[in-house]
Order: sequence, then structure tokens, then C-alpha cells
Amino acid sequence: AVKETGKWGFIDRSGNLVIPPQFNRIKPFSEGRAWGWKEGKLYLLYDTGQIRKMPFFARTVGQFRRGLAPAKLKSRFGYVDREGEWTIDPQYIYADTFNQGQLALIQDQKGPALIDPRGKIVFRARQIDPIAFTANRTLVRGKEKWILLDEKGRQLWTGRKGSVIPPVGEGLLIWQREERFTGLNTDGELIFETDTMTVSGYIDGMSVARTPYNSGLLNANGQFILPMRPGTIDAISGGIARHSFARKFTYIT
Repeated sequence: AVKETGKWGFIDRSGNLVIPPQFNRIKPFSEGRAWGWKEGKLYLLYDTGQIRKMPFFARTVGQFRRGLAPAKLKSRFGYVDREGEWTIDPQYIYADTFNQGQLALIQDQKGPALIDPRGKIVFRARQIDPIAFTANRTLVRGKEKWILLDEKGRQLWTGRKGSVIPPVGEGLLIWQREERFTGLNTDGELIFETDTMTVSGYIDGMSVARTPYNSGLLNANGQFILPMRPGTIDAISGGIARHSFARKFTYIT
């Protein structure tokens, strides 16, 4: 984005002006589209430089995901497509952006629910806290339980009275209940289970396993790619893990 004399516009990565500064307020680009406001009007902005005035006005709009963006018309939320056309009519008290799992959180008169890109309610509960897990999968935190859903809202796995170990988003899930750690794949299937060591969430396809005096690395299949050894393995970054023992450091790829 670029701002000149109090007005906003957009430049590309090379610094070329794509949309001249003219808007009082803007939303950043997502999926090739952005939003701009000027003179009491809402505009849909294209990354090609095209500007289209919307036939409706909305102060609250979201970013595009799965080709849809939430927008609030008067007191109700709906979803518009990348051409600014309503594909899901305004009807919700609240509507969030679609997540990586192809579902979006909405709130209607009956309470919170998850919908698919067609507007079909695929999951409903009294309490929903959706966390994007991976493509076509959504991890939902409810009251005293976690649920793994596919893109159609089918429940693949449920965990009760435990916790998910972050980070989440690599297609691998670590579940802890009391002293037991469980590794699950994107279908909710058991990869490994242990109560003799602690296990971190996966980063760059690796998880750190620890006992009071030893550490090792697990791969996506729950197999050791670095056997347990004395010392501590720190957090993984960029596919590199740091092992420390007796004040010496070793970097592992």
C-alpha cells in the first residue's frame, strides 16, 4: 500500500503504481482482491488495477478465502465472491473468514456454527473455537473436548478432557491427556502413543521428544530420526534443531 496526501492506493512488488492513492481507507489484498472506501462508497479493487464500485455499502468486510469474503450489510453478515456478488445472502449475526479447512465460523439466532462455501451448516455446538489445522481439515475446540472435522463437517476424531500441543498446522497433531501423549494424522488416525516422555507439537515435520535427561527427534510417522540422547533439543526453526549438552551446542538438520 502507498499513502499520499492522506489518501491510500497500491503499488506492486516492483514499486510500480497499480491503483493511484484516492481512498480514505483500504483493506489489504487477498486472492487478488482488496477493498477501498471513499466518498461514502465501497469499492472492490483488483490486482490488475481495475476498480469497481459496489452497489451496496458495508463498513465491515473481510479478506477473501476460498473465493469468498464476509461482508456486513446493515445488521447482518453474508459472503460475496471475488466479483463482489452475494453468494451467501446477509443473514448471520456474525461471520468470519473461511479457514484453511474450507469452513467458516458464523453466529445465527441458534448460536455458533460452521458453514461450507455453499452456506450449508455442517457443524453446530454451544461453544466453537475453530483452529485451521491443515488443508480440508478443521480443528475445533469446544467445551471440554476437541474435534477434528473434514471439509464436509464429518467428525474424524474427538478428544476429551485433554489438550492439543501447539503449534498446529502441519498436518500432524499432538494430543495430551494427563501423562499420555498421542500423535494423530489428518484423518485422526493414531500414529504413536507414549507415556514415558513428553512430545512437542510438530515444526517443519519434526517433533521434540523429551525425558528428564534426554531428548530426541520424531518424524511425521512418529519414528525417531534422532535417537534419544543426553541433553536438550531446543525449538526447531527452518528445519534446524539445536542440541545442547555439557555447554556444547550441535545443530541438527
